[in-house]
Amino acid sequence: MRISTQQIFSQGVQGMLNQQSKLAFTQLQLATGKRINQPSDDPAGAMRIQELKEGLETARQYLDNSQLLVSRLQLEDSVLQNAVNNLQRFRELAVQGGSDTQDGIGRQAIAAEMNELLSDLLGLANTRDADGEYIFSGTRTDTEPFARVAGGFAYNGNTDQREIRVSASRTIANGDPGSAVFMDIPNGNGVFVTGANPANTGSGIIVPGTVTDLSAWVPDNYTLTFTSPTTWEVRDSAAVLVTSGAYTPGQDIAFNGISVQVTGAPTAGDVFTIDASVNQSLFDTYQGFVDLFQTPVVTPADQGQFFSRYNALLDSLDQGLDNLTRTESRVGGRANAAEVEQFVQEDLTVYLQTAIAEFEDLDYAEATSRFQLQSIALQAAQQSFARIQNLSLFNYL
Repeated sequence: MRISTQQIFSQGVQGMLNQQSKLAFTQLQLATGKRINQPSDDPAGAMRIQELKEGLETARQYLDNSQLLVSRLQLEDSVLQNAVNNLQRFRELAVQGGSDTQDGIGRQAIAAEMNELLSDLLGLANTRDADGEYIFSGTRTDTEPFARVAGGFAYNGNTDQREIRVSASRTIANGDPGSAVFMDIPNGNGVFVTGANPANTGSGIIVPGTVTDLSAWVPDNYTLTFTSPTTWEVRDSAAVLVTSGAYTPGQDIAFNGISVQVTGAPTAGDVFTIDASVNQSLFDTYQGFVDLFQTPVVTPADQGQFFSRYNALLDSLDQGLDNLTRTESRVGGRANAAEVEQFVQEDLTVYLQTAIAEFEDLDYAEATSRFQLQSIALQAAQQSFARIQNLSLFNYL
């Protein structure tokens, strides 16, 4: 076989170029610290790295969502705890004001502090987060949710509840609409509420009753009328007689699965109401106490009106406390769930980063050794080419 000088030169140059290419590849790896710098380096590995990086970005987004959610729910939980403390102090004042020994001046002073607590509660309900968004406005976060209006209080948010996705399969609500927290609270005992007709002339006081059999309760507005100082009757909203009986102070008056009591000395024609519960805002309950404690109590009839109203308001206040504590419990549960998801996404992020590193990061010890070997191979190729190109028969003539 005949080998031409041109072929020898061509093979020598190609061998050196191959060694230089390998050396340059290793140099790039050492410079970047990555085993794969472009997809052609390892197509299968590059594809797996891309999948892992997409998963990492998703996990980081879920982690950010979880951290944001935990922060938001912790703020709401703090506000609700302050609202509960506010309400508990308000209830203490209500009990003080309901004492038989309390006079008008004392109740006026209590009403003044109650009014301050009402303003504080309204401020808590209008709390903003670090981004300036109202936390109890539903999805209308740029709108102040609660305001005093003529005749009461208004809610300007909506009933929608925002949710944040914290994993591929789970979303968690990041707040509660203020209507559910402060507004939509059943008054009375949650099933019915009692009251006294302002025209009553006796000293009768209706005491908030109890539900003895909820399945027998027929929601309606009932009137308990004293046909004489010693007899009474109960009629529904259609004036149909439900029951009647003789009056004994403090004795149960039972019908349709509920029981109420009247104390004191009602007179003939005095009327008490037993109405199905309707929603009443916590602010209106507060305001009801403030107005009640500012009302003079002079006659026995005034006292009957005062304590009938007082009893109903105290029951409504307890309904508000129950609603706040239930909401606080739900918020705490969601915060705990968000923290669990946060830990899960943190662990997943670490796992994915490790997996990417296993595919992508360079083994410096192996690459350094390979670089040295390739450098030696290149030098050998260069020296061999130099020797081969000097081979000629003319050198031996």
